[in-house]
Amino acid sequence: MLYGDRSRPYMSLGPCYMFSDMMAPQPRAAFDAFTKAIDAALTQVVLRPGDIIFIDNFRAVHGRDPFMARYDGTDRWLKRLNVSRNLRASRGARRSSTDRVVF
Repeated sequence: MLYGDRSRPYMSLGPCYMFSDMMAPQPRAAFDAFTKAIDAALTQVVLRPGDIIFIDNFRAVHGRDPFMARYDGTDRWLKRLNVSRNLRASRGARRSSTDRVVF
C-alpha cells in the first residue's frame, strides 16, 4: 500500500480489491486502521460543467459515489485525461515516437 521514500511515500490502495480477510491479525489491524483514517479524511469535490481536477494517483485516493444512469442528457459523465511523466512507457500505444496521443 505504501512504498517509496519513507518521509513522503507513494500510496496504492483499493480495499475493495484487496483480500484483507486473508491477512494475519497484526497486518489486518494496520490495514483496517489505515483505511479508517483514509475514510475519515475524505472530502467531496463537486465539479460543474467546464471544471477540471488533476489528481496524482500516487498521492491521493479518489472515487465516485454510485449512481443510476438515466440516459436523458442529465447524467454526470466524465471525460478522462491521463498525464504521464514517462512517455517511453506508452511508446507501444502511440503511432510514432514523437506522437503525444495514446490510442
